[in-house]
Amino acid sequence: MGSVSDLSDMVSLNPQPLPPKALFSIMLAEEVVNHVSRLQDITDIAGQSGSPAQDYMARFVDDIELCPPYRKWPFPPPKRGETLFDPVDIVTMGVAFTHLAETVPDERLRGEIQGMGARLMEKGTARM
Repeated sequence: MGSVSDLSDMVSLNPQPLPPKALFSIMLAEEVVNHVSRLQDITDIAGQSGSPAQDYMARFVDDIELCPPYRKWPFPPPKRGETLFDPVDIVTMGVAFTHLAETVPDERLRGEIQGMGARLMEKGTARM
């Protein structure tokens, strides 16, 4: 058995734990809301009638279940049906979207983001 100084030397190699997957889901939701808000702002400034923000949100919700898990080379390929996000992660993203929608000043976009969050929560709970 090693001494305490050996243990502290081992811990000092990598003192920070890896972030949890739920935090990654929330951060991804924040980035998507920021991106959609920027798309809407650019559309409003350009004076266009149609915004790509709605298409982006619909594509995100439809394709979230298709994300393959990240694996480095020596590991075997993912199993059939295995995805990057678990049902719990998808529900977490949905909750994050509904809460982040309150930060969006545009009422129509706020409602669409809340709807996207509700759809993600439904998808996640259906897979549980």
